[in-house]
Amino acid sequence: MALVSSLIDAAYNRSLKARPAQFNEDVELLAIVRRSLLECFLIAAEERPSFFGKSGTVSFSGGAWAKPSDAIAVYRIQNATGDRVIEVPLHDKTADLSQPAVYTMGGSFYSAGNPLDPTSGNLTLYYARTPRALTATTGDPAGTTDPALTSDWDEIHILALYIHMIGKDAANHPPGEVERQTAERATWMENFRTYVRASSTSTVARMGN
Repeated sequence: MALVSSLIDAAYNRSLKARPAQFNEDVELLAIVRRSLLECFLIAAEERPSFFGKSGTVSFSGGAWAKPSDAIAVYRIQNATGDRVIEVPLHDKTADLSQPAVYTMGGSFYSAGNPLDPTSGNLTLYYARTPRALTATTGDPAGTTDPALTSDWDEIHILALYIHMIGKDAANHPPGEVERQTAERATWMENFRTYVRASSTSTVARMGN
């Protein structure tokens, strides 16, 4: 993790021609870091949802179980007794009658309406989450990147900031600099994807689990 202000300073230091007065750090550059962090968490959600995983209990309300606001992708659902609840398609709610089932629509889960399916009570969701909210460029936690993403990957955010700075001040930077730095960041992102994909032991599971 890192202070947003430190990432911004590192991006400024990439160029002797950087002009900090051109940028609104608390709004413009903070938004760049937020987006960069989210990119990393989206990659992890795609490659290995448990990498930035979280669990939470949600209650039945209004005929459904709402997904947590910080959920990117739910990868497991359990009922109150710990049994797995599967997700079936809306168009085929009887796809599997041997297990408790729900379907999803509009950010909530609904009972599939079969004999084993949950109709009330709590469900436990295991999900890939979004990064911790950033609301400032300094302070902890308001201005500190999510601690689950280690400082080994700070370069991803620094490059995102630097690319934005170059794009706004292209006349003071060498031709092709945006393209070069964009390619460099793409390499970092691909390395991060590989790291997420390879960062766990092989999981042994029974079929259907």
